[in-house]
Amino acid sequence: MKNPSRRKWYAPLLIALGAALLLISFAAIALLVWLRPAAQDWQQSLRLGPITLDVGIEKLIRLGSRHEVAALLDGRSLRTSTGIWRISATQEASELICERCQLTLPAIGPAPLRLERVSLTFARSHSGYSGSLRLRAEQREIAVPWTAAVNSRGADIDIRGAALPMADVVAVLGHDLPEVRIARVTGLLSLQMHLHLPHRQVEAQWTAAGFHVAGLGTERLLNAALPERCGGSSQRPISGWLPLAVIAAEDQTFRSHPGYDARQISAALHRNSQQDALHGASTLTQQLARLLYTGDERSAQRKLRELLYAVEMEQTLGKGRILQLYLALAPWGQDVCGAEKAARRYLGKSAGAVTPAEAAWLASLLTNPDAQLQRVRTSGIDMGRTTRIVQAMRHISTKRRERAVAEIASLRPAA
Repeated sequence: MKNPSRRKWYAPLLIALGAALLLISFAAIALLVWLRPAAQDWQQSLRLGPITLDVGIEKLIRLGSRHEVAALLDGRSLRTSTGIWRISATQEASELICERCQLTLPAIGPAPLRLERVSLTFARSHSGYSGSLRLRAEQREIAVPWTAAVNSRGADIDIRGAALPMADVVAVLGHDLPEVRIARVTGLLSLQMHLHLPHRQVEAQWTAAGFHVAGLGTERLLNAALPERCGGSSQRPISGWLPLAVIAAEDQTFRSHPGYDARQISAALHRNSQQDALHGASTLTQQLARLLYTGDERSAQRKLRELLYAVEMEQTLGKGRILQLYLALAPWGQDVCGAEKAARRYLGKSAGAVTPAEAAWLASLLTNPDAQLQRVRTSGIDMGRTTRIVQAMRHISTKRRERAVAEIASLRPAA
């Protein structure tokens, strides 16, 4: 026969446990309902064990920034599209750490930026959130402070970094690139960036002081012979109007920039973050680096490689040789490379003998040459773009410019 006194002892305990479990269940359900996003809210799918939940990011941030909740989350992990983030929490601040993260930046291209280690510290204040962003690779680290204002629709984040060593920036962002292991990089980077999430709209301003690159071997291009298939020896500079037209069409700051144009890059990032189509901001020097070394993959790593080569080429080759090589190698559509071959193929004359209007039209092909040539075959030359190039050409008198604009309508290239 069962002991009645033992039954009396178990009954209250079981009732208390049942009530506690019921309260925990109600609290968990209430929390999940509270975290559930509205249709237009900024949201993210999170995987917690076998369960995948859609949660409102602003609510999650607000909840996670509370000390008592952060303490409960300490040591746990969140699986997201960028990688697995480990949570570390103290009374003062919380930290998210991601090893081998992959971040897709639509403003640069579809290929993800691979980061060896990302650490994001954050704390809540009366005005919003603040903390630091640390990126680490190859025993190097870059750290920048950030502040953020967050609401249910998104977040506005400001990042400011002053006097960051360019060697560290290059080593961290390009830790898996062969060029980074051999290049000697000096200089300081100052950065101001505004990022709007979840749309990833970017506004950035940056400057690089004393930025120099050595060790990539671009000095070998000083006397390099290029393929005859591009229409002649690279040792013979092209004179006349075509170099002026190419600079006007592709890189109007060519004579003054150090291989890159920081303002154009910032403008392209902002423009690309608002549009589906990607617009480049490559200088002629960067385009030459793409032709010779990097290819044209749409990725942050390729842009970094291109930048390193461009900066070194400015220092080893100089403007004249860079322009000479670009004109000798640039693609002009239909498997035509080089200005000399292009001039003879489409205009029946030497590149040095083309008129200002002809030079402007040839330069207009450099942006998507095959599409431009198809347009010529179906509806004639792009008169608007060709005219704008003539108007932008330097070292041309007013009368000659006017004659060139008038000549454009009569151009009949052999496309």
